[in-house]
Amino acid sequence: MRGLILRILCLALGAAGTASAANRFVSLSGGHVAPYTSWANAATNLHAVMAVATNNDLITVSNGVFALTSTLTIARSGLVLQSANGPGFTAIDGRGRVACLTLSSNNVRLAGLTIQNGSNTANGGAVTIGAGRSGIVISNCVIHANYAANDGGGLYFPSTATGLVTGSTFTRNRGTYGGGLCARGAGMVVSNCVFRENGADGGPGTGGAGAFLAASGTVVLCTFERNVSTGNDGGGLLINAGTPTVDRCQFVDNTA
Repeated sequence: MRGLILRILCLALGAAGTASAANRFVSLSGGHVAPYTSWANAATNLHAVMAVATNNDLITVSNGVFALTSTLTIARSGLVLQSANGPGFTAIDGRGRVACLTLSSNNVRLAGLTIQNGSNTANGGAVTIGAGRSGIVISNCVIHANYAANDGGGLYFPSTATGLVTGSTFTRNRGTYGGGLCARGAGMVVSNCVFRENGADGGPGTGGAGAFLAASGTVVLCTFERNVSTGNDGGGLLINAGTPTVDRCQFVDNTA
């Protein structure tokens, strides 16, 4: 199992390093001089740096809360968006008004970020993965207090997308299927994650307050704690189809 996770991570990172790329920087106190390739000239907002980004760029974000006025779309393959100091220091904030991120290219990696207060009238309050995308890696992130009217209050992977979510924490997210995470495609790997106090707010037959898997995948070494489904199913984890593997997970005080 550890080998499978490492292979997915290496493939994504390998793809991210196969072409010329730039290191770019974002800081609330930056000089905001394009193309934002030093801390002194760092962009002061995420939309500006994404407008000049190219495939395989490494974008590092300094400390602070980066409020969004519209959803941030990552359309460059192999791009890495990471914090300088971890999720306790850097947050991307939808302010309860917009979904935070859309990943519309392959082999994108998000690392060490808090993604919070996103709101989507469709799927994916924090992050929506585009159809057909692969090699997505989300690691060491905190997905907090996001909302989707449909699926995946935190993260949403459609039926034709897949990736790896590892070492991340999902708290107080809400959606119809999958308050924390909704994965409708086969081959998802979710490892070493914590799902705590998420909600699935749909009617009868909905659920998966912590996470919802609609096809085969792997959930390993995860904790599901105090998640609540107001539908009939899956206070912690709801598996709808396929033959996924659930290995060495803990389920504590979940309610459906």
